[in-house]
Amino acid sequence: MRAVYETSTVTASRLAFIEILSAEFLSRTGVGVYVYLTPVDINSLFKLYLSNNLTITIFVRQYVRDYSSVHNV
Repeated sequence: MRAVYETSTVTASRLAFIEILSAEFLSRTGVGVYVYLTPVDINSLFKLYLSNNLTITIFVRQYVRDYSSVHNV
């Protein structure tokens, strides 16, 4: 039963992560995240988020800010 709970917790976290990431890209660039990142990129970014001690919002804001400045978005 614990494995099912852990799986649904990770799934819920992943969905929240993608939703916040998409909203941040939309607010900064006017288009959604999938214009800039592939699903594989987003999954890798989610795994990177899991290894950090930041909230989703802070992690996403920092990432999108850095991405925008490097890629001139």
